[in-house]
Amino acid sequence: MCVNAQMSDWDNYRYFLAVAREGTLSGAARALSVNHATVLRRLRSLEEQLQTSLFERRSDGYSLTSAGEEMLDHVARMEEESLALELLLAGQDVRLAGDVRVTTVDSLADAVLGPLLPFFTQEHPGITIELATDYQWANLSRREADIALRPSNNPGDAMVGRRVGLLKSGLYRSPDLPGFDAASPDRVMDWRQAPILAPDGRIAETAAARWFNKESQSSRVVLRGTSFLILRKACLAGMGVTCLPHYLGEGLVRIESAPESTFTDVWLLTHPELRKSARVRAVLDWMAREVPRRMPN
Repeated sequence: MCVNAQMSDWDNYRYFLAVAREGTLSGAARALSVNHATVLRRLRSLEEQLQTSLFERRSDGYSLTSAGEEMLDHVARMEEESLALELLLAGQDVRLAGDVRVTTVDSLADAVLGPLLPFFTQEHPGITIELATDYQWANLSRREADIALRPSNNPGDAMVGRRVGLLKSGLYRSPDLPGFDAASPDRVMDWRQAPILAPDGRIAETAAARWFNKESQSSRVVLRGTSFLILRKACLAGMGVTCLPHYLGEGLVRIESAPESTFTDVWLLTHPELRKSARVRAVLDWMAREVPRRMPN
């Protein structure tokens, strides 16, 4: 390795870290939101700059060479310092203008944040909200997002934030689901006899979904969905009974509520340095005021 090589292009090292962590070009591309060719080009550029091979190309992906192994810890520390500086500078920004990246799950984005965003842009026309949805929590320390609206009873100690709601769920059906008495929508039905729309994937790990899937394990499942929005659409179409957060229950009949043991706090979180940023603070304060109004009991 060329020991005098200057580590001037930090971007190339970001690509090195992504490939080292993900093990494949495609995984690194997804992590960095770029295409496969960009990752390969940056990696080759770095290896040419350092005059050494950093990875061994294998059929199942990329593994670090001895030179890459030696470099990994140093570059990881560079990343930590770079992120710390970025957070420090971002926290000192006093402008009510610029981008603020907010991350949450798709159902909260659709039913809670979505209807509110036009009012925020009227109050703060200089701020652009970047709304990203994912069931895998964004790393706020790595600036994958500035703010997280996160359903969790264990939000962690590294971030700062406030509790803005309590997520409650229940069993829902369409008003005209065959086999149910439309004249008595509030009466508890034998819902286990109905077709079941089962949560699957990451949403099956939520407390309410685990309870519902256990209670309906002897029932006939006609659909498995990896998003509560998918399950809601199927439920509205009259396909069967499903478990949904109450904020998705509009237009549906609530059969019964999930037990209290399934209730989940909803947290508004950010990095300690970022709460000093004027535009991040503006979004935080607005969400803290408005989100609870969209969280039904």
